[in-house]
Amino acid sequence: MSNRVIISGAGLVSSLGLSALETWEALLAGRSGIKQIDGFDTQGFDCHSAALVHGLGPSELGIHPRDFRIM
Repeated sequence: MSNRVIISGAGLVSSLGLSALETWEALLAGRSGIKQIDGFDTQGFDCHSAALVHGLGPSELGIHPRDFRIM
C-alpha cells in the first residue's frame, strides 16, 4: 500500500515577509531581514540585532489578545 501526499500550497513567515511571495521577492531584491532590535533595551547583551518578524499579531494567528499576553 502506498501513501499519497497532496501539497496544496506553501506558506512562510520570516523576517523578510509574512508570505512565501513577500519573502521570495525580498530575497531577489537582496534585502536582509536582520535589523537592530527595537522591542526592548539590548544594553548588556552581546547581540543587538536579530531577524525579527514584524506585522504578525494575535489577530492574524487567531489568538485572543488575553491569551497572547499570557503567552
